[in-house]
Amino acid sequence: MIIPIILCGGTGSRLWPVSRENYPKQFLKIDGKQSLFQKTILRIKSNHLFLSPIIICNENYKFRIASELEEISVKPEVIIVEPSVKNTCPAISLAAHYIKKKFNENVSMLVMPSDHVVKEEKSLIDSIANTAENCKNYLLTFGITPSYPATGYGYIKAGDNFHGTIKRVIQFTEKPDKETAQKFIATQNYYWNSGIFLFGLEVYLSELERFNPKIWNDTKSAITNSKKELDFLQIDEEEFIKCENISIDYALLEQTKKSLVTPLNIEWYDLGNWQSIYDYSEKDHNKNVVIGENIQANTSKNCFVYSNSKSHIVVHKVDDISIILTNDALLVMKKNTAEEVKSIYNEVKKINPAIVKHSNKHYRPWGYYEDLLVTDKYRVKLISLNPHSQISLQYHNKRAEHWVITKGYAKIIREKEEFILKKDESTYIPIGVLHQIKNTTNISIEFIEVQIGDYVGEDDIVRVKDPYNRKNNREIEPKALL
Repeated sequence: MIIPIILCGGTGSRLWPVSRENYPKQFLKIDGKQSLFQKTILRIKSNHLFLSPIIICNENYKFRIASELEEISVKPEVIIVEPSVKNTCPAISLAAHYIKKKFNENVSMLVMPSDHVVKEEKSLIDSIANTAENCKNYLLTFGITPSYPATGYGYIKAGDNFHGTIKRVIQFTEKPDKETAQKFIATQNYYWNSGIFLFGLEVYLSELERFNPKIWNDTKSAITNSKKELDFLQIDEEEFIKCENISIDYALLEQTKKSLVTPLNIEWYDLGNWQSIYDYSEKDHNKNVVIGENIQANTSKNCFVYSNSKSHIVVHKVDDISIILTNDALLVMKKNTAEEVKSIYNEVKKINPAIVKHSNKHYRPWGYYEDLLVTDKYRVKLISLNPHSQISLQYHNKRAEHWVITKGYAKIIREKEEFILKKDESTYIPIGVLHQIKNTTNISIEFIEVQIGDYVGEDDIVRVKDPYNRKNNREIEPKALL
């Protein structure tokens, strides 16, 4: 048996401004159909090799993950929710202890990031099937034969043959400079580290206990003391916070003698920055990549233009630049400076933390809302409510609300009243009045919400009854409210 473990953390800062802390790159729909996370799940869906996947994420992403799984009709084994981000070794170790407790047998764990693109998916699955039986007592990394001296990937130095194309690992190297990467490629015995692993459960736990007993103990205690809430396994924060923030490479794979590597001869992309998305995407006759609507770039060459905005963009007689436009941010840069976006992100974060945390579109367990206009005294939102979903039963101390249904119809609770509100009908929610809106239909509904008051921040919500068991965490507000 092989149990897929899907790692769904990370913020994707190098893909700002499209990727945000609350909406990172694994949820981006690069080709407009499915998100990178959904593509990862579909890669292993309905295949006899695999059991239901284990998803590992943090608190911010759990409802988004549940919603995306529902969209593609996948029921996971469990969604493990980390109380804080602690890198890949603690995350994988949580899953390993969960599997040991639940299955109590020597299964294999297929560890996969949730934000990679694989074009030859059958070749990947075949390679997993061919290596699984031979590597049950080893820790296998799938390597990618390097096509250029990349400085954004880790490298694996391969040694003696183990079995077939599988080789023993001599050394792991984290993201070298260009000169070192060129030397690695010249030797022809280095591979890019794909971040895709196949581990025997028993050997993983025994080697982890040998080389990093603290993480072994801390993650075991965190699983033992975890609690099931709705569809999520909430990890014990007191135990998990003790874990070191460390990758699986440093914590285990560089130390064990049971580390193996096998090459994957597939077209593989870790879409980690805008240059990698340019490389992956189809180009026009001028080597431009244009993603989005209302974009004209036919007089320019070698440009990358991405927009999820409704604005019209004309790129005229400029070459070798990247333009990334969202509804609330614009990034323009030389195309070959994609690796500098992380430092740009960090600088922007100091000036305007809200703009890196979220866009004007905010996802919730019941759907999403989009800020159309924000001032310090009033706020206008477009709200979309998923089928058979509802907001919490709540009231506000500092604002009143006006609702106008624009699509579908909704059930309204206002104090002791209950009534149906149809398209083009409206209602008023005064300050301090208990209220709730429910979608009892099979399609999403939409309504405009106009908030008016002395304060219109998201933390002015008193939840009396919340079907999603959320904490009243304050969200960083747009600059108009600060």
